[in-house]
Parts: sequence; structure tokens; C-alpha cells
Amino acid sequence: MNIDDEIEKLKFQVEMLGQAVDFEKFPITSLVFEFGWNKDQLDAVYNCFEEAENLLDDDSDSFNHAWFEQLFHKSVGVGYQGLKAIVLSFYREQRYMNVCVAYVKSMGERVSVEYHRIQQDIAAQEEK
Repeated sequence: MNIDDEIEKLKFQVEMLGQAVDFEKFPITSLVFEFGWNKDQLDAVYNCFEEAENLLDDDSDSFNHAWFEQLFHKSVGVGYQGLKAIVLSFYREQRYMNVCVAYVKSMGERVSVEYHRIQQDIAAQEEK
């Protein structure tokens, strides 16, 4: 078997492994397969969340959804739909939840239906 055939076989096997990952249990790992990221690209996602968390700590009034979306577009190359998957995965895995909540809150009334769970959690917290 030549090297090209071996590469194609490995690509197929990795794709199959990605499909076997339980999204509910391992949402961030599933993202890696879904987006085809390498370690540096996943690190860039974490860096975006770190930058957003630092902004929230230092000057929360400066945080808004447009800034967050632009940060991910510039750093990771994902648009709004891709960012939606990232935010939901990080929230499900309980990572950077404060950033995910701030992002959804900053959208005001224009929140996508996919963020319903986060909105419910926000409403529950505000009732307390």
C-alpha cells in the first residue's frame, strides 16, 4: 500500500473515531473532530476565552457579542455559526461559563434559539 492510500485510510479512521465520541459527555473533544482542529487551533480557542474572561474581570462594560465574535473570527477563523457550536460546547462542559453567559446576555433580545438552555440558567440565577 502506498503512502497516499495509508493517509486516506488514517483520515477515514479518524473521521470514524470522531463520530464515536459522545457529544453530550465530551463536547469540546467533539468540536476538535467536527472542526478538524489541531492542538494549536484548540489552544487558540482557549486563548480567546481567556482574553474574554480577562476583559470581563477588568472592564465588563467593554464586553459585547460583536467584540467576542470578531475575536473568534480573527483568532480562529470561525463565524457566527461556528462560534455558536463552540459556546454551547464550552457551556455544556462547564468551562468559561461566565464568558458564555456574558456573550448570550450581551445579545439582548436577539438571542438564537440554540442558546435557550443558557437563557434558562440566566433567568434561574436572576430569580435567586
